[in-house]
Amino acid sequence: MKRQIKNMLMLFSFIFLIPIVSYAQIEGTFDLTAAWSFDLETPGINARSYFFINDKICLGPEFTYFFDKTEVHGNEELTTSVFVIDLNGHYIFEIIEHSLGIYPVMGLNFTREKESIKILEETENHTDKAFGFNFGIGTEISLSKRINLFGEFTHTFSSLEDNVIFFGLNYQWSKLH
Repeated sequence: MKRQIKNMLMLFSFIFLIPIVSYAQIEGTFDLTAAWSFDLETPGINARSYFFINDKICLGPEFTYFFDKTEVHGNEELTTSVFVIDLNGHYIFEIIEHSLGIYPVMGLNFTREKESIKILEETENHTDKAFGFNFGIGTEISLSKRINLFGEFTHTFSSLEDNVIFFGLNYQWSKLH
């Protein structure tokens, strides 16, 4: 458990440090997002940093942690825990200039799912890992010069397929316009 927490903290640190280190050198966003997994039927939290290649194209890493889900069936207790690492890209189509945009989501995915089955006093753990591809669509609405409200729907194609909705805010640490 300590190792998992340490690994998650390292990943969050990496995602948080990218915008700080590159603040003066490159333009982009930092996002904190709520997530919902349709496969797990559980909420999660997502952190991401996107870097603008130009004023329409951005690319960046994401980390999503879905909260543990526990199901009880008789004397059997199943707890599922999942985290996801993505590298996604967007091309932003402005519907209303500097106010409303839509974008396709495309990228690479790594998912780790751990299931713990507890029957009476014995626990059995099973871990699945999968690489895949993300495809989806998103929209963003500008709330101010640096803050946007956004929502996304993505589907992951892998042996651990899932549909996920994201809803959150992003902060642009530099503006191209």
